[in-house]
Amino acid sequence: MTKRRIAAAAIALHFFFVIDVVTHLHDWTTRRAQLWPIAMLANYYSAITFSNRNFGFFAPQVTGDWNLSMTMTDVHGRQRPFSFATPNGEMRVKLYSLLGHFTESDTAMDLFARSWALKAMNENRDVRRVDVVVTQNSIPTMQEWRDGKRIEPQLFYRTTFDVP
Repeated sequence: MTKRRIAAAAIALHFFFVIDVVTHLHDWTTRRAQLWPIAMLANYYSAITFSNRNFGFFAPQVTGDWNLSMTMTDVHGRQRPFSFATPNGEMRVKLYSLLGHFTESDTAMDLFARSWALKAMNENRDVRRVDVVVTQNSIPTMQEWRDGKRIEPQLFYRTTFDVP
């Protein structure tokens, strides 16, 4: 009986943290100093479980998915794409989750973009510039879909990193 209660409490807590994000309650709690402990607990919990994903893959009205595109330019001005190695499903889920965390704040976006560009430069020593572009899928409503509109990426973030 005790195991069932613990399991039920854990499920309820996880569900609360998911609802916290889906309803944008988390945004509201982070702006109120007196609720800071709840917001911090949610941040720590989501770092482990990814409960703070915005669930754009099945609930487009919550938020659309994010897409990362990186273009490297070498010393001769030639361009080529860079993408992270995702040899299995687990790595693809991790990259998807990274993009969800990317949008948490302007500081987070800058830090993520810098680290991605640095990884591209470290793996490609001839690269002198990396352009980072993040788009968000604009998902049409059912009526817009019937009228011919389709999912379209919209520019969300763009930056360039140069090697001096």
